[in-house]
Amino acid sequence: MFSQEASSYGQVLDLVYPVCFVPFKDYNLYVIHPLPPMSQANFQLQKDFFQDLSILLDNDNKNSRKFVLVGDFNSSYYSSTFRKHFKQYFRTNNYSRY
Repeated sequence: MFSQEASSYGQVLDLVYPVCFVPFKDYNLYVIHPLPPMSQANFQLQKDFFQDLSILLDNDNKNSRKFVLVGDFNSSYYSSTFRKHFKQYFRTNNYSRY
């Protein structure tokens, strides 16, 4: 991930959970791993995190900047919280292609 193509060696964005951010020439890379929503407090933290992250992605999108978002979301495509913040970036359910 930290190849010579990257314009920096990456940085950690300080959201509810840390986000590894690497700006490449043609796209931005975001790597995430929030805690699973196993309690009401963690559920709220995940909701807040997804909201903050979706703002970052919306800004990239508004600026016609491509991005790659990877990680362990500790959520699924079928989660209402996940869909609320990220559905607009998915053209299809990736599992339906196989």
